[in-house]
Order: sequence, then structure tokens, then C-alpha cells
Amino acid sequence: STSHTQQQRAKQTSTATTYDSALTPIGRWAWGPCMGVDMRGHYAYIGNGFSFQILDITNLDAPILVGEYVTSELIYDVRLKGDSLAFVCNWDGFLIFDVSDPRTPEKLSEIPLWAANRVIPTDSFAYVASGGLLSIIDITDPRNPHIRSQAAGDGGDGDRDQLALFNGRYVYLGDPEWPGWIYAYDCQNPDRIQYLPNLNIAWYSFSVYERNGLLLVGASTRIKVYGLTDPANPVLLGVDTLWAGYPIAGVTAGEFTPE
Repeated sequence: STSHTQQQRAKQTSTATTYDSALTPIGRWAWGPCMGVDMRGHYAYIGNGFSFQILDITNLDAPILVGEYVTSELIYDVRLKGDSLAFVCNWDGFLIFDVSDPRTPEKLSEIPLWAANRVIPTDSFAYVASGGLLSIIDITDPRNPHIRSQAAGDGGDGDRDQLALFNGRYVYLGDPEWPGWIYAYDCQNPDRIQYLPNLNIAWYSFSVYERNGLLLVGASTRIKVYGLTDPANPVLLGVDTLWAGYPIAGVTAGEFTPE
């Protein structure tokens, strides 16, 4: 009926969505996934969502949060250098912190780098992967770091880049979202990165790690081991397949003494 139709229209009008363009955020919950961890002594330095946190892990059953700095974006990697510096990668860039007092981490500097997600620090440089891009950053003065050179990588969105450094000179960059290749670079001259032949792993590189002249690659459910006798031309030494049904998310290596 006409009256029923009018009632329905009135109901729809009364429940219409109203938009307010003057909304102002008053807070946020910064904690989230933990994707970056490093340790020194009885402290763990972690990325917890947007937050860079320092935990006292003297009692492993009850870690205590002792220091925190909330960054602008999701943290992907945390690496320590010496007794006082921490390097953090988040979606907005590369950050350097003074952590000499774990209770009060102080941000010293920041370089904007879209999708920065992996960092390997050395004495003078930090090698940073961001959005499929490799950057060499001079960290001689932690308060005034600067980019020395950059080189393109996989061309993907690069939010989960994998990075390995050999002999302080050769860098290997992979991306689990860009199949087939690990990109190789000679970084002897920090002002001019030299491209090397790409390493065809024939699958997605979910993890890359260097140990004692061996490049360990998690390629989906396979572990591939390459020899770096000639770093410009890694040689495949062996392959093992894990039938867990899930990609190998991380590869590391250590000393093993059989019982």
C-alpha cells in the first residue's frame, strides 16, 4: 500500500549513515605482531607491532617490559650493534636508537625508506632492504646517517625481503613474493653497487642466511645450500626437502656437538 511504502522510505531515511569529516583520533593500540628480535645479555629487543620494546628476560618465565618507543608504523626488523645502538626497520623507514640505558631508548635519527624491512649493520654501514630496494647507509655518525648508494632488486612490493651479507662485501637479496631469483651485489665500493649474476633458485626465497661461506636458502619447503668460494657465482651443494607442508620461514645455523 501507499502508506506502507511511505513508512519504509521514512525508516530508510531515519537510519541513513551520517559521515563526520572532523573525526580526530585520540589514541591507538600500538602492539601487534612480533617480526624482529635481537638479544644482548639478559635483554631482548623486539618489534611489537608499532612499538620498539626492550624486555628484561632474566626470568624467562616472566619477561618484564623495561623500555619502549612507539614508532609510526609496523616494525619488521631489529638489529643491535655494539653496546649502545639498535637499528630498526618499519614501513616508514630506517631508525637508529641509543639503547645504552635499556629503560629509556632514545631515537637518534631516521631515514625515510618505503617498506624498510631488513637490516644488517657493520662497523660503518647498514645494508637495508626496502620495497625490493637495497640501500647502503653510512652510520659512522648515528645521529646523521646518510644513504651512500642504492640498487634495484626484485621489483615486488618487498615487505618481506630476505637479506644476507658475506665477507662484508657481497649482499644477497630475495623476496618470497617474487619467485625464482636471489639478487646478488658486490658492495666493495659503497658509493657504487655492482650487480652480479642473479642466483636462480627456481622457487620463492622465504629465507636467506650466510654461515661460514655457505648460503642457506629456504625455498618453499626445500633447504638449498650454496657454496660461496666464488661469491659472484654461488654453487649449489645440496638440497633437502622438508615435508611439513609449510614454507620454511627462517633458516639459521650454529654449532652442534653430537652426544
